[in-house]
Amino acid sequence: MGLVIQFQRRAIEALLPHVIEKPIPSNLALGAVNFSIKGGSRLFALGVSPGYGTCASIHDMNVLVLGEQRPKSTPWLPAQQPICHCAYAVLLRDLTKGEYVEWCRSNLYHVPNLSQRVIEGLPTSQAIEKYISRTVCCVELLQVAQVAQAAITWTIIGHKAFYVVLC
Repeated sequence: MGLVIQFQRRAIEALLPHVIEKPIPSNLALGAVNFSIKGGSRLFALGVSPGYGTCASIHDMNVLVLGEQRPKSTPWLPAQQPICHCAYAVLLRDLTKGEYVEWCRSNLYHVPNLSQRVIEGLPTSQAIEKYISRTVCCVELLQVAQVAQAAITWTIIGHKAFYVVLC
């Protein structure tokens, strides 16, 4: 990857000051755990953001990345490594409409006409909205609510960071 900054990892690391507990209290192997959000929806392990290489500013700190949709490919999960080797967990998700408007307010100032239309809720090109919504993602900090035999339930605690997807 060379000197390319990995924006997802930077967003994940931006949440570190808000982590209340670490590490995640479970000796279960990452591939053997069922995840859910308190109150309902199932979560899927999307992978582990490893704390090494040029993508990480904070080394030796793995972070578990979960999502509400099943991953399209096999996630990178060190199968033999217990989940407690992850410092904390985040939920990777799309932006809500409100977050989308907030992001546009902060980042589309260089495209005033588009920015104003998005902020005021006026019609914009669907192609532009689709492009922006697919190129900006959110990571949200999770806190352990409950640990059972082979299941961990998480609570969303409100700290989040946005990042631009560079692909």
